[in-house]
Amino acid sequence: MENVLFLAVPILYILFTIYFANLNHAKDEYEQQNVRLLLYGAPFLMVLGGMSVLTYAMIVGGLPADMTEAELLEAGFTQRPTISGAFLIISLLLSAGGTFLPIQIIQSRTLREKIRDWLPVSSKFDVNSHIHTTALVFVILVTVLIIIQLFILESAAASETVDINLADILLQSAIQIVGALLGIGFAIRRQLPQALARLGLTIPTWKDLGWAVLAVIVAFVWVIAIGILMSLFFTEEQLAEMNQSSDALIKALSGSLFLMFFVSINAAVSEELLFRGALQPVLGNVLTSVFFALLHTQVLFSPGVIAIFGVSMIFGVIRQRYNTTTAIMAHFLYDFIVLSIFRAGV
Repeated sequence: MENVLFLAVPILYILFTIYFANLNHAKDEYEQQNVRLLLYGAPFLMVLGGMSVLTYAMIVGGLPADMTEAELLEAGFTQRPTISGAFLIISLLLSAGGTFLPIQIIQSRTLREKIRDWLPVSSKFDVNSHIHTTALVFVILVTVLIIIQLFILESAAASETVDINLADILLQSAIQIVGALLGIGFAIRRQLPQALARLGLTIPTWKDLGWAVLAVIVAFVWVIAIGILMSLFFTEEQLAEMNQSSDALIKALSGSLFLMFFVSINAAVSEELLFRGALQPVLGNVLTSVFFALLHTQVLFSPGVIAIFGVSMIFGVIRQRYNTTTAIMAHFLYDFIVLSIFRAGV
């Protein structure tokens, strides 16, 4: 809960900006200019991200060399953190690029046209839509901040235990659902029938369930293949170290059947509404899946990034060819089976 509360200001800023962009989507140029001005808060948050990296580096660099374990714990570290020059350079470059690129996207129609041409034909990115520009800017913002956060986490000790709070899960799901509904303009420029159609939600059928099961089978084949491939390049000890945080999270989530079901259904509904329902039709499957994978990665540059990206792409194909309802069912089945396998100790 503390992490969510700490992020309350940027989350509220993002949600309000999405709401404001939808509210003013059909108004005159003056009102649209107000949307652009509001978007400039995103580059400002990027600058704050870069400053947080420098602050963290100074804190780590200022720790006395002779600190005991108790003193490190008191300072908030499970072991002495290390930070490299490469980490600083990459993080600051990301922060700088994440500051410069959104500004150019906001100001330059030409750049937005180039981005539209780069996106797949199935995407409906509109260079004149401030709603679509808002979505793209915030995807860049959140992605850069997540990468910076992951770098910081990698400099400290990986946690072997994870505390699961149901309130945190519900709050995160609520934020994602609200973001999806605001993004497609529900109750602002779309009423319920139009909103359901835009999100790709339909009444589930047995055929949908069949496609969901097939998608899950393909997803597991992909994950197993990635695991085999990674075993050719890394030792068991290296893979265990890279997957330590992910394994700790899955272990915590598989604590009981109720928790497994609760987490699986919450993730399936909220994440598919946001990623496949709201974002994918605008940004395409690849960019949406990159964003999805980064949001689900506990350790940067681990095999999990590639595995989750592929699973997301599979869900994206289901959304594109069928509907979001089928993707929700596939997501639920996949998560629940993964947690069940881990709980059984297979």
